[in-house]
Amino acid sequence: MTMTPTSMRTTRRNTRPTRTRCALAVLAALALVLIFTAEAAACPVCFGDTDDDHIANGVRWSMVFLGALVYLVIGGGLAMVLALRRRVRRLQDPRRGLRLVQPGTPS
Repeated sequence: MTMTPTSMRTTRRNTRPTRTRCALAVLAALALVLIFTAEAAACPVCFGDTDDDHIANGVRWSMVFLGALVYLVIGGGLAMVLALRRRVRRLQDPRRGLRLVQPGTPS
């Protein structure tokens, strides 16, 4: 079977989204935002209900915890790097590195 130049051609489809598709997507997103506005406003933290001290206290402690967590993770990573660096230096030192101990000889 021989291939002719017309059979080797591929049809090129228009893969770009058309303006109507983009407009429909924007309208659908806008409709979803307008429909679910009440659910977003129901959150007392987002809506601004400051009468409840428990919520304000919880938000404050969560911010403190998350701020401290960042420093703990970075500090743990730094401590691990420094411990590995110290271990490598100790193993490279010929006086403190690995050595063979002969049986019967004091170490």
